[in-house]
Amino acid sequence: MNVGPAHYAALSAILFAIGLFGVTARRNALTALASLSVLFSAPVIAAVGFAESGDGSVPRLGDALALFALAALCAELIVGGAVAALLWRRAETADLDEMIELDA
Repeated sequence: MNVGPAHYAALSAILFAIGLFGVTARRNALTALASLSVLFSAPVIAAVGFAESGDGSVPRLGDALALFALAALCAELIVGGAVAALLWRRAETADLDEMIELDA
């Protein structure tokens, strides 16, 4: 079985849907953050898959784009985790609905 661009696009769409569902359905800040990382990794898979399916005449920019996207994703997870931990410490809960209602 040969894997083509359609397979990469389908996998990317499935991961995007799972991540979007996780972000919208979860109430815990850390699980929503984990779902957000799944959501952001979907385009990375599509970019690498489309770069691999090329004929080889163009430079492989998908791998470099994936590297930069994963570095940005790691930075987002570190900052988001720190913000979630600070809010958790202040509100003494990880429920996102209660964090929205915090007074400044």
